[in-house]
Amino acid sequence: MWHVQRAQCEQKSIVKDYDEQASTSWYQWQLDEKQYVKPGQEKIQTAKYVVKAPCHGTVKDLVEKVDFYLKQKLCKHVFNLRHQFRAARTLKSTFHSRLKTHLFHKSFPP
Repeated sequence: MWHVQRAQCEQKSIVKDYDEQASTSWYQWQLDEKQYVKPGQEKIQTAKYVVKAPCHGTVKDLVEKVDFYLKQKLCKHVFNLRHQFRAARTLKSTFHSRLKTHLFHKSFPP
């Protein structure tokens, strides 16, 4: 089912007309590493942390990154949310009907 929705998502684009060569800047979360030595130790250790780093490029680069994120990550996430909601709703309705049947047979045995 995901592949059907993915095909529908890939046909759409967030921006139609834009100047591809225009320069722009944006912020992006990136994973960075920093090496350090703890006081009293000789061993070099590495710390990984996430930073909000400025990026520079063309409008085309930015549109492609946002498009990729929306189609690959967000579209799949929305599909999973909808699917889980439908499954939970179906489970809840079948559980209630089974519970009523079970209680009815317990109250009035054959």
